[in-house]
Amino acid sequence: MAKTLCDWKKHEIVDDIDELLLLVRDPRYVCRKCARVAHSDKHLCKAMALPKLKDLELEMLMPAGR
Repeated sequence: MAKTLCDWKKHEIVDDIDELLLLVRDPRYVCRKCARVAHSDKHLCKAMALPKLKDLELEMLMPAGR
């Protein structure tokens, strides 16, 4: 499938579940439009890099503004 995950219809998700599982494994990007995640930004229409877990843990320990 050439289109982004954001454009997939429900029946496409069911019909192409194996492809979907490959595309969302180890997500590194999230779509700012629909909140779907993917390993590559080319599979999302408004991709934004997810922060690394290490960065999130540090932010939770020392929130900005403290």
